[in-house]
Amino acid sequence: MQAYQSSMKDSSISALDLRGKHSWDDVLRVAKDAEIVYQRAGGKGLRKAGRFITTKSGAVQPYLRLIPNDSYASILCGGLRLVFEINIAASQIGERRDKVLKTLLRIPKVIAQAEHSVETFPSDPVLYDRAAELYFAVLTAIEGTTRWLLQNPAWKQVRALVLGPHYIKSFKDKIQSLDDALGAMQERISTLRDGAIIRTEKVVESVEMVVNKVGRTGDIVDLTTKATLHHVHGLQSEMEGLNHSANHTSTKVSSITEDIRALTKLQEETHVKMDHLHDMQQAKDEAKRAMMIVLEETTKTSEWMKKKDRVIDRLKRQIAMLERAATSLSRDELLDMLGVSADSSFQDLQRSLRAGQSIELSASHIAKGIIEGKKFREWLSTDNSAALFIEGGLSSASYGLNTPMSLLSSTVIDSLHDKEPAVTIYFFCGSHTSSKDLIRGPHGMMRSLICQILRLFSVELDFISSRLYREQLQSLNLYTLCDCFGKLVKRLPIDTVLVCIIDSICFFEKREWAEDCQKAINDIQDLADEDGLGPVFKLLITSPSRSRYVGGTWPAQCHLLLPADDLSGRGGPTERQNAKGRERDYPRSLRTRSYPCKRREEFSGSFSQSDDASGSDIV
Repeated sequence: MQAYQSSMKDSSISALDLRGKHSWDDVLRVAKDAEIVYQRAGGKGLRKAGRFITTKSGAVQPYLRLIPNDSYASILCGGLRLVFEINIAASQIGERRDKVLKTLLRIPKVIAQAEHSVETFPSDPVLYDRAAELYFAVLTAIEGTTRWLLQNPAWKQVRALVLGPHYIKSFKDKIQSLDDALGAMQERISTLRDGAIIRTEKVVESVEMVVNKVGRTGDIVDLTTKATLHHVHGLQSEMEGLNHSANHTSTKVSSITEDIRALTKLQEETHVKMDHLHDMQQAKDEAKRAMMIVLEETTKTSEWMKKKDRVIDRLKRQIAMLERAATSLSRDELLDMLGVSADSSFQDLQRSLRAGQSIELSASHIAKGIIEGKKFREWLSTDNSAALFIEGGLSSASYGLNTPMSLLSSTVIDSLHDKEPAVTIYFFCGSHTSSKDLIRGPHGMMRSLICQILRLFSVELDFISSRLYREQLQSLNLYTLCDCFGKLVKRLPIDTVLVCIIDSICFFEKREWAEDCQKAINDIQDLADEDGLGPVFKLLITSPSRSRYVGGTWPAQCHLLLPADDLSGRGGPTERQNAKGRERDYPRSLRTRSYPCKRREEFSGSFSQSDDASGSDIV
């Protein structure tokens, strides 16, 4: 091809770069130009092939994919382009050139026919072998054509005369090889197509069987469809119900949303109130701490804390008691007889301390003002026995168990714990008014006070020597209980400071308990008046409201009467207000009211009577 190209003077042929890159589009363009030249020269056989080349120019791409690599494809395209360029340059169309051109122009058609097969059977090895043989045949045909074209026309005539029919035999063989390669490729394509048709028929039969099965299944599907439609109608009805419920639910959700907003607002208000309560609690705690400080300072400076020489007298008294031999009731027997639980008083104290945590701030200031007052501090600090009755001004309808007086009592009890030689016994009257309470009323109060002394001290019970006295105690006679309490107090060690606190006595000033209440309080008050007969006995009685019976008999120096108009104040009662409260004393009818009762001397002598006397005779 290079030799022929160099022998041609035509610029289009000599300019062709056989070693460059050539594409099938270039081959088709040159083939179209060859067809036009051929037609102008009078040839008619290539028109159909030329039209095919024009309309199927893209069909050659599958064939080109069969060629081993781009270099071979470029050589093939370059050779075909050169042949077509030669035919364009030729001024005349000979018989051999016509046949060569027709043969070469058959190649695009065969390649177009192979397109579908190549796409369908990309992995067939035989098809690739046929493509390689066709590629080799095309190259051989191109080589023979160009070699023939290089020969001198005169020499061609001489060879034709000498060789005769054998002159074109070699060229015809090459053309025939090209035809054979084209035929072999077409045969393989037909074989692959027939195999595909057979497989397709088998697939069609399988599909028909599946279709028949689908037809039979269709009847079942129809029945299922009817049932499904019925079920769908049911679901639609349920959906309508759900929509109705959803609308109702939406209304409820709106209502709940409004409630949540209200609750949120209420929660915010509650937080504000809680902050206020927290501030109030802090203020109450500060008031209580101030009370504890005052009590601590008062007890430290009290005279009874300084006298330690009483220990010697207490030891002497104990020795004397041990030396005294008498038949008496044992401590455990007396406790069993009175029947008071060992932890009842402690539970009352804890209940009162817890209640003090929720008391109003104004009540805390009242208790603080009382403790800081002169009268209370004198009562607590003196070395002598003393009594103090603190009376508030609350109405009977406004007070309950949680009062400033209860806060005062529980605070004093708590502050005197472990303050030797002080020992506290106490009773919260407001906690024992129920008919089911075993220690209710004045009887229960005296039993509780006696049991507290028995559990705190080791006291000689030699005064319980007669059968009558035992029977009176066993029957819980109030007069006997008061006498027993007084004798126990007098038998305590003389260095002891016994603080007796009776809180909220007004709860026992009912008509049914009035006489017993006044009797018990009078006897206990007598112990505070008899100084020098035994230990220091300090009595504190409180009443949140005006006392109906007990308060009228107390002298002014032992009576702290709070004014009613200051119970809501912040600072507690002042000395001036206390004096003003004392001026509002009881009516004469209450001050002079008393109940018939025997004097202590008469009561003590009554036990010398016959053992057959009854408790009512004592009165």
